[in-house]
This record gives sequence, structure tokens and C-alpha cells, in this order.
Amino acid sequence: EAREANAGLRLELNYIERFLLLDFAEQSTSEERECWTEFVMRFQQLTGPLMAKGAEDTAFYVYSRLLSLNEVGGEPDRFGLSTKEFHSFNERRAAHWPHAMNASATHDTKRGEDARVRINVLSEVPAEWEKNLRSWSRINRSKKVTVRGAEAPDRNDEYFLYQTLIGSHPADKPHDAEFEERLTGYLIKAVREAKVHTEWLQPDAAYEKAFSDFARQVLARGESQPFMSGFDPFAKKVAYCGMFNSLAQVLLKIAAPGVPDIYQGTEFWDLSFVDPDNRRPVDYAERRRCLEELRGPEAKNRAGLLRDLLSSWPDGRIKLYLMHKLLDFRRAHQELFAKGTYVPLEVT
Repeated sequence: EAREANAGLRLELNYIERFLLLDFAEQSTSEERECWTEFVMRFQQLTGPLMAKGAEDTAFYVYSRLLSLNEVGGEPDRFGLSTKEFHSFNERRAAHWPHAMNASATHDTKRGEDARVRINVLSEVPAEWEKNLRSWSRINRSKKVTVRGAEAPDRNDEYFLYQTLIGSHPADKPHDAEFEERLTGYLIKAVREAKVHTEWLQPDAAYEKAFSDFARQVLARGESQPFMSGFDPFAKKVAYCGMFNSLAQVLLKIAAPGVPDIYQGTEFWDLSFVDPDNRRPVDYAERRRCLEELRGPEAKNRAGLLRDLLSSWPDGRIKLYLMHKLLDFRRAHQELFAKGTYVPLEVT
């Protein structure tokens, strides 16, 4: 394809093809072949990080159509897949890679697994989302400033912020100073990665301050700050729908072919930003205590416990409970998950 698009570079591209495919000349010595092979192996070690730097650490911070698609190993131009494709994937995995890892969060994901599925909900309410965006943009326009003749933040970064808030804002209580601090730190990292207005090697302090100040003003509450009063109801609705997405994700991850991987801290809702935010210390004692407290009510009145978990879903216990029950089931039916046949279910 490169040769077709760049006819003037045919000789150079032929040369690159030769050395990458180890097309040794007949007269080359074993020492030359060894050096050649080592060079190609070093080259291959470099292309992975370069690809990541160009795509995941640059383009994914610029192309903001739906941020939940901008994930490590993801394809932002692909919006979901059909039920048939999903079953075909699982059948292949069960047949060829039954012990591959099923991971929905790692130390390197771009946002928390539950933030991601909240943002997914926006694709189901596009008209309401667009209406809110127009309103919020109008309300918050006065909070922008001019940096070198252009408004800051620009519209793309503003759109990035609104999606970020949808994914990360607490569903059951007002945000606190710590949330603001985490958010503004993340926004500065995001615009530096995007490399449009600022970057790590040449930071633009004026643009970064404008974006941070904008975010803080957007989050301010009070009669003179109408954004949050309009944002809260919509964000809570999205978070509630996202909760079902999250529980479905846990179920599929643990029950589908493969080995489920549970990243530290994701036993409750994982609404973290990219690293280092997703590597904060985890309170494992709280999780152990919560699990113990669930066992008693379950033995006495399981239906009552489930009603309680659903009514208090923002605290994340419902996710921990589902995870606990599914992992118990896997342990009790190891033969099924190790050697069972994958039977596609009809989905409605």
C-alpha cells in the first residue's frame, strides 16, 4: 500500500521490505546475517512503543468522539459488535485460547472500567446528550479566556471534559476538593499527551491554567453557577444505566471463555482516570469487611439483601457481591469452565 501511495519512494520501500523480511543476499556471511537479524529484532522492539505513543498516547487524546472507545488496544472507529460476532469470538477463544486473560482494567487503561461503560450510555441517548452539550457550552462560554488569540480551552478539550465528568463524577454525593485536584491533574496530563496546545517537552502554562481554571469554575455550585444543577440529574441517570452495563461486564468477564483478571480496587466502582490515578492505594480491609457483612444477611434473607444492594447501588457493594458469587460459582464448577462447550444463547 505504501508503494502504491508513494511511487517516488519505491526503491526505499523495497529496501525496507528486504531488510524487515530478512531477505538475505546469497553471498552474505553468517556474521552479517546474525547482525541483520539482531537489527530487525531491535527494530521490532521499537515499533510497539512508537505505535503506542502515536495512537494511545496522542491520537486517543485528540479524537474525542466517544472516549470509552479510546482504550489501550481499542479501535475508536468501531462502535460495538453484533451478537453473532460476540458469540463467534467466544467460540474461537474457547477452542483455541481457553486460558487467555479476560481483563477490563489494568495499570495502563485510559480510564476506569466503570467510567468507560458509563460513557457508553451516551451512545444510547444521543439526542439528550446533544441537547445538554449545547446548553452546557452556552452556560460555560463566559468561563473561557483568550490565550494567544484563541479561546481556551478549545471546543474539543471542552467536549473531552464533559465526557470525563460523565464517567467519573460521584453518583451519590457532591464532589469534593480531592476530586477537583485529581480531575485537574488528569486534564493537564491529557492535553499534554494530545500535543495540540501544550506538551511534556514544551508545556504551555497559560493554556494549562486556562483549562484547569475552566474545570474548577464548571464544578462550582451556587445560583450564579447553573451548570452543576443541570449536569447532576443527567449524570445520575447515566450512572444508573451505566451500573447495569458494569454488572453485565463483570458477569461476561467472569463467565465467558478465558481467565478473569480483577485489577486492584475494582471490586467497587472503578471511576479512576489514567495513571497515576488508577494506581492509588486500595483499602483492602474495607473490602474484606464489606464481604463479611454481606454473608450474614444473605443466609437470612437473600431477596432482601438483593433489594438493599440495588437500592444502595452507588456504594459499589452490588458489584462486589456479584463478583463474589460468580467467582464462587467458577470455583465450584471448575470442570465446566475448563472443558465445557460454549453454547451461544439467544439475546434480546
